Amino acid sequence: MKAHFIGNGPSKSIYNQSVRYGYRVVGNYPKEIQFWDACSIIDHKMAVWISNTNKKLLAGKDIWCSPDVAKWARHWNLQGRWHAIYTPKLKFNSGHQAVQHLSEKFQFISLWGMDSMWSDDLTSEMDDRIPRGKRPPLNQQWRPHWRQIFESHPKVKYTIHAPANIQRVDYGENCRYELH
Repeated sequence: MKAHFIGNGPSKSIYNQSVRYGYRVVGNYPKEIQFWDACSIIDHKMAVWISNTNKKLLAGKDIWCSPDVAKWARHWNLQGRWHAIYTPKLKFNSGHQAVQHLSEKFQFISLWGMDSMWSDDLTSEMDDRIPRGKRPPLNQQWRPHWRQIFESHPKVKYTIHAPANIQRVDYGENCRYELH
């Protein structure tokens, strides 16, 4: 079985939903990805944005989140199925949480739109919805978490989809790059 995590980095544009099969999890709420199975949200600011934008935005959808985010979703009567399956972890992003959860169930996992895995680019398509101040170099803090997730699931095969001109970061034997 195959799963995809689709993040919000600039390289997300290489994801082509018409030719992808498998279980699809998106980070936050995607702009142009229409068909997905679950949404990963760890930031309560996302719940605030949904509350202020459209409380029915995720109606009928599965949202994987932390207990705190689920509490805010209940408080604001946000529609959707809010599953508090994540244990909050310091310096983990929604991609870490989703991929760790997917790794318990899937043998093949593809990562899309995860530019911070190989670059210093921390921009996100969410930046125009939830403005953020200056970000520290979180990619340097996130990368060890990726290695730990991949190492703790040695039977899972991970594929990072990235543009052709990147500098690859080694994440271990069970992680490879597919350049587009």
